[in-house]
Amino acid sequence: DPDLLTEIAAIDGVSVAEPHIDLGTSFLARERLATERLQVFATGTALHNFDPVGGLPGEGVVLSAGAAEALRVAVGDEIELRALDGTIGVVRVASVISESFRGTSYLSAEAWQALGGSAPRTVALGLDNRDDHRLVRDRVAAFPGVQQISDHVATAERAEELMAASRFFVGIILVLAVVMAIALIFNALSVTIGERETEVATLQANGVGRSWIRRAITAENLV
Repeated sequence: DPDLLTEIAAIDGVSVAEPHIDLGTSFLARERLATERLQVFATGTALHNFDPVGGLPGEGVVLSAGAAEALRVAVGDEIELRALDGTIGVVRVASVISESFRGTSYLSAEAWQALGGSAPRTVALGLDNRDDHRLVRDRVAAFPGVQQISDHVATAERAEELMAASRFFVGIILVLAVVMAIALIFNALSVTIGERETEVATLQANGVGRSWIRRAITAENLV
């Protein structure tokens, strides 16, 4: 509903509102299978940058590099699409996209409708300022008819927090490993010196200097 999209886009903090579909999909080609997330956007969408592949085409699927490799297909090949909502059809690979987050392929709303796909029931939003995502989320939640909200900015922030915590614990483990290694080396040297007190005393009695003895024992332990 264009009027509904206009009303949602008018919410304070929202820069753009577009119909959107995101669902699990299987692609099949030559008896090979690739399972992906399929995202459907309107051609000319402002919510995803398709410039590296020349934009989101009106026909054909923008296939992820991982799926293209798994299916062993290239641009121009035809593959079968089976979506979780029951949509089944044959689509041509319009382009292959390589992204940092893998496992997502894209189709235009026009191509999706040509397959007989269901109408979009979700709306994707762009924000004026990502830092205000919590305020915007609360405003959108209060909009009539909204049943569920997925805050991808909050998800990304949570993932970054978990990564930071992971890096912190890895750093602690590395420091403890270094400390333990130093302690083991020190203990080994102490035991070696203790076991060879008689030999060391004999060398000193024969005029061998302490520095030479230390170097000899250290070199022996390093080897």
